[in-house]
Parts: sequence; C-alpha cells; structure tokens
Amino acid sequence: GETPEPRVLAEKAGRWNSGSALGKSVAQSSRGKVAWLVRSRSSQMHNPMTFLQEGPLQVWEDGAGEPRSLAVDVLDQGLAWTPAGDRLVAVRMVPRKEVTLPRDEAFASYGDWARLPVVTEIDPQSGAQRPLAVGWRPVLDAEGRGLLLADFGSRYRRVAPGGGTAQPITLPGLVNVVGWRGELCLFTALPTQGTALPPRSRNPFVPEAAALARKIGPMEGAETGAVEILR
Repeated sequence: GETPEPRVLAEKAGRWNSGSALGKSVAQSSRGKVAWLVRSRSSQMHNPMTFLQEGPLQVWEDGAGEPRSLAVDVLDQGLAWTPAGDRLVAVRMVPRKEVTLPRDEAFASYGDWARLPVVTEIDPQSGAQRPLAVGWRPVLDAEGRGLLLADFGSRYRRVAPGGGTAQPITLPGLVNVVGWRGELCLFTALPTQGTALPPRSRNPFVPEAAALARKIGPMEGAETGAVEILR
C-alpha cells in the first residue's frame, strides 16, 4: 500500500533572521506524551548579554488527537517529563521581585536581568506550578531523585526532587549534561588532554569545528575517573 503522508502536529513560520518558530526544546514521556514550545516572542537581555526565545507550551497526549496548548509561556532552554510522565519540568521567566528562591551564585550569574529563569514543575492537567530553582537546561535523574541545572555560566548544580538549596557538581571539562542516574553522569566535555585534534582548515571562511568528547563518570570529585565513550 501507499505510505501515508506525515501528520502535521505543529507548524509555524519564523522570521528570516530568527530561524524556526518551533522551539528546540522537545520532550517525550514514558507514557508517550510529547511536549514542545512554539516561539512567540524574543528578548534581548543585557548584563549579561544574550538573546532568548520563549512561547507557550503544547502537549500531545493521546497519540491521535490534536496538540493542546497550555496557558503558560516557557523559555526555550530545556524541557523534561518526570519519570512517571505526569508532570513537566520547564523554564519560566519570572520577574526578579517575585523570585523567592535562594539568592545563590546561580541567581547572581544572571546579573541585572529584570526577569530570571526559574526551573518550574508544571502539572499539564491542572496547570499548577511549583518553582524549584533559579537556572535553566534542566536534566532529571532517570529515577526522579533530583535534577541537574545550569546557570548563565554553564556551571551545573544538583537539586533535590522538592527543590531548595542547589549543590555544585564537578565534572572534568564539562560543557553540558546529557543524562544522569545516581552519581553517574553522561556529559559533553572538552577533549581529554593529549587527544589528537583535526588539522585546521586553510580556508578562512570555514569555521573551525568544535573539538568535544562524550564522557561518562561520577559527578562528585570526578576530576579523575570519567571515561570517554564518544568523540
């Protein structure tokens, strides 16, 4: 028989200078639910300077119906389902004066921003929200025993399931966390000392490829013991 045409779940044109209006953040739950965001506005942040994209969450739950939009805007800086598949962890931009979480190093890393990124647990059915910590790029433990999140300087911290005080983690050459379970972490890192790098291009218009490694190792005190598994 003929191959059926792919079904369109979300489609939106972006501006020529800002890329797709569909966000990079997508997450699938253990129950088959899928969540993503649609970029609807951009913000130029200063001190420190960066460009942010945010927009409403959409959830596709039953594998057959239409995606459902939630009445909450989130930042395109990471999205995850809890292991049970009933709640989402996303990043909301919250006015600084409304943030009641600890004013730690992560809080300070966002400088003078009038709104701060807050990793938030969201119930897609009731709409209830619970702020967990200041930061972004949340990665949940495979068993739901906590989450890792980064600050503006890409320094990662570990937060208990109920939120609260964040504990810094140490990993050699850490760039970003891919996943973790218990004390073991899968992460992208700078190449191990002594690794042969590709020769530089002689074409000045060709950008240099980033030399990165994929490693796995324990988080705390992991200056030794991380094993490189993919370059």
